[in-house]
Amino acid sequence: MRIVLHAMTDARLVLLAAAPSPAAGHEEEQWEAMLRMFRQMKQRFGISPVDSGSGMIYSDYAMVERSYQEALTLLQIKRRFPEETSSAHSYPDLGYYRYLPHILQEKQLHRFENPALSKLRKYDREHNSELLQTLELYLSQDSNVKATADLLHVHINTLTYRLKRIAEIVDIDLNSMDQKVTLYLDLKAEKMLE
Repeated sequence: MRIVLHAMTDARLVLLAAAPSPAAGHEEEQWEAMLRMFRQMKQRFGISPVDSGSGMIYSDYAMVERSYQEALTLLQIKRRFPEETSSAHSYPDLGYYRYLPHILQEKQLHRFENPALSKLRKYDREHNSELLQTLELYLSQDSNVKATADLLHVHINTLTYRLKRIAEIVDIDLNSMDQKVTLYLDLKAEKMLE
């Protein structure tokens, strides 16, 4: 890997690297080369990046700005969701998380708030409950009742009752993948604002 350009801004080192092999399928090798470079920085200069990531690899230099913005998005999302994105080193590694800024932008543009989540928040405030947290955990556990109950430290019957109550309050079908994905992505997009 050859460093074509580097720049320092604030506490950020930005590198433009020319990959030896721009062919598809070599991204892992290129990331390994970056990791080797970080290790060498630590050995030679006593510094290492606190957080690092890369945008997509393009064969056209005109795409440098896009790759830089992708790297910034990666770092922003890694700060918001450190556990979920700990293995993400490049923009494509983010999976659906790379769509969250676009979902958030769409929600803000149209001043949209998921009505089911709004109802659940209101219910939680009025009844001093934590049904929204229960729903979020249930969705993050891929609708696995046992895993969710274990994390909440409640009996499976208690969780089943809560899920039934959530479905009644917000009028959703927790067996519908479309509804669950919509709720899950809206919850994740809201976390981008925290």
